[in-house]
Amino acid sequence: MGGCCNTKTLAVVGFVLVLQSLILQLGGVGSHFWNFIHIGTNNTDIKYYLGLWIYCTSVETQLADTFDCGDNLQIPIVSAECAGALFLFIAVLCAGTLICRSDLNVNLGLVFCLVFSCFLAGVCVIAGIVLYATRFEALTEDIFLISFSIHFSFIFCIMAAIGSFLAGFIFCCSVCSKSEKVVPNSEF
Repeated sequence: MGGCCNTKTLAVVGFVLVLQSLILQLGGVGSHFWNFIHIGTNNTDIKYYLGLWIYCTSVETQLADTFDCGDNLQIPIVSAECAGALFLFIAVLCAGTLICRSDLNVNLGLVFCLVFSCFLAGVCVIAGIVLYATRFEALTEDIFLISFSIHFSFIFCIMAAIGSFLAGFIFCCSVCSKSEKVVPNSEF
C-alpha cells in the first residue's frame, strides 16, 4: 500500500531535511560574518563586520581609510554551534543507515539515536544563536546604530535548527506509522 505518508517516504523526507540542515549549519558556522553594522557621521564612516571566528573594522575618514581584523573566537557560541553540527552529522549517519535497510524494520535503538540527535542538534544550534544575540546586544547597547543587517550565515543556522526539529518530528511520525501497521492481534 503506497501513498505519501508511508514509512519509506517519511524516512526519505526526514533524511533530506536532516542532510539539508547539516549543510546549512556547516555553511553558517564556517562563514566569517554573522552581522554588519554601519555607523556614519559627517566626516567618518565606520563599518563593523562581526562573526564567530573574526571581526573586522573599516574606518573611512576624509584623511585616510583603515581596515583592521582580529580574532573573535567566541568559545561558548562556537562550541554550541559545532555541537549542533556534530549531532546533525550523527543524525545523517543514522538516517542513512535507516534508509539503506530495504525492509525498514524498526530498530528502536537506531531510531532513538536519530530522533534524539535531531532534537539535540536543534537545541544546540538555538542555544548558540541565543548566546550570540545576547553577546551582540551587550556589545551594541551604547551605540546608536545607523544601519544594521544580519548576514545570511546567521539565517542559515536558524534554518538548520528549524529543519533539525522538523526532521526529528518526521522521524517520530515515521516510527509511529510503522508501529501502527505492526500491531499484533491480541486475543484474551
